[in-house]
Amino acid sequence: MCLFSGRGRHTSSISVTGVQTCALPVLRPLDPKDRTDEGLVAFHRLERGEMALVDYLGYARRSNPGSERLWDPDDECFVFRRLGQRRVVVESVLTLRRAGYRTAMLSNNVEEYWDGVLATLDVETLFDVVINSAHVGHRKPEIEIYELLLSELEVSAERSVLLDDNRDNIEGAAAAGMRVVHVTESDEELFSDLDAVLGT
Repeated sequence: MCLFSGRGRHTSSISVTGVQTCALPVLRPLDPKDRTDEGLVAFHRLERGEMALVDYLGYARRSNPGSERLWDPDDECFVFRRLGQRRVVVESVLTLRRAGYRTAMLSNNVEEYWDGVLATLDVETLFDVVINSAHVGHRKPEIEIYELLLSELEVSAERSVLLDDNRDNIEGAAAAGMRVVHVTESDEELFSDLDAVLGT
């Protein structure tokens, strides 16, 4: 069984150049003494479904004006507009599923973005199980979300492989007993690493 992260398994990374093509104001750099984990905590609450998008955008607007534009789906600078499918990866998911592997999508996501995800990706064809962090109250790399997914798939951790582009998520899955593949921009490296883990 293979688990694919919500981003790394089918999309290319956000291009810094791409983000700069919109009319985003210069963001105020934070002085190290002013940095807190508050912004990260707020975003994680958004991904767990504990905070509405409108509330998060208000928080971002107050804490660092302009930054809210990156997360507003109605704004030209919305970061998800810069993502595109890696077709070769999508085709590989289909190949694995046809070969009898159970596949799943495990996504740190936002409730208000979810319809857009479903509109651009045929999740029913690609995956046996789909989990959005905002629907279950846990996010990667929290161990509970990996345990939930394994339970829904009825698969043991040692018989699973998680592919993800985020090191924290990889470490969380490994701590849960899963095998892991770190996704990079290289398709060749990705497929070589996956073949090695699957023994194909």
